[in-house]
Amino acid sequence: MKYSFMSFSTPAARLQDMLAMAKRYGYDGIEPRLDAGHAHGIEVAASGEQRAAYKAAAQEAGIAIACLATSLTYADPAAADAAVGQTHERIDLAGDVGAPVVRVFGGKLPAGVTRDRAIEAVASSLGAVAGHAARRGVVLCMETHDDWCDPKHVAAVMTRVNHPHVAVNWDVMHPVRMRFATMDQAYGTLSPWIRHVHAHDGDGEGGTLRPIGEGVYDHRRALELLLRHGYGGFISGEWINWEPAEKHLPRELSTLRNYERELLVELLEKNLCALHTELKNAPAIDADMRAVLNALRTEVEAALSRPAGERHLAHRPLREKLVIGIEQLEGQHPALAVTMRRVTDMLSGIGI
Repeated sequence: MKYSFMSFSTPAARLQDMLAMAKRYGYDGIEPRLDAGHAHGIEVAASGEQRAAYKAAAQEAGIAIACLATSLTYADPAAADAAVGQTHERIDLAGDVGAPVVRVFGGKLPAGVTRDRAIEAVASSLGAVAGHAARRGVVLCMETHDDWCDPKHVAAVMTRVNHPHVAVNWDVMHPVRMRFATMDQAYGTLSPWIRHVHAHDGDGEGGTLRPIGEGVYDHRRALELLLRHGYGGFISGEWINWEPAEKHLPRELSTLRNYERELLVELLEKNLCALHTELKNAPAIDADMRAVLNALRTEVEAALSRPAGERHLAHRPLREKLVIGIEQLEGQHPALAVTMRRVTDMLSGIGI
């Protein structure tokens, strides 16, 4: 998993300071919020020279600009032309600064606009800019937010657009908060299109933010669903008008990483147990391969204790022997080879 935070945590911070804070606390990226008066400087009005400097600063810091969060909306058919033009501008901004994702909203349904008409309007506008997004290497991610908290409505838009550069920003709170879906139901509906995720916990009624794990939204379950299906994007903390950044940023990341570590160890243990079971039925496996498998879990746990960018197996030959072992086993023990490949794919998926 990769983790970022939105600039609502640091609205007065310049980009360099935001990047430094991300590095200090162990985040992999940042998510600047546009058009909100934040001090990071990444806005449509930025010059070409400024955009190049922002991109270079992030690259030098080793911190990704994970997403540009906009307030673009598309549910009003009367405003479609303006929305499409503004989206083109923000796609170009994202491409220039190296951000792979632009977050957008569906928006409030205007009076007299039916749900079906709104779905058509949103899909039409997103479809109109999808080609430009593809050319700039950007994915537009529609958030489960405002009048689009019901995952089925967002899925309807995705189905109509049917373009790889139009996807979903799954805010794990809103579908549950608005009682449209459980965590599992929301994920099940949206999973084909999820490319960005927003995390923040709360009390469920008054909308008050709570530390992750102390509110009513099951972030551990959300991470489990994402991990089980190989999600490779960012999980971005969206904490608006909350505690000082130096208080909540390290604490929330620690909670999320602990969840991830626990879940990954559980998943790997299940696969390793399956591997050991299959080994019992494959006595021809040599002692070296058995030793590799016995050492693997300890090595994985050590790697998972480090940030995503610093994960590695202490002994790279473990990985090499696993790969060689798969090749040797595919003919004689295909089931065992499949399980071994699953383990190595899981390691690759989590950056180990």
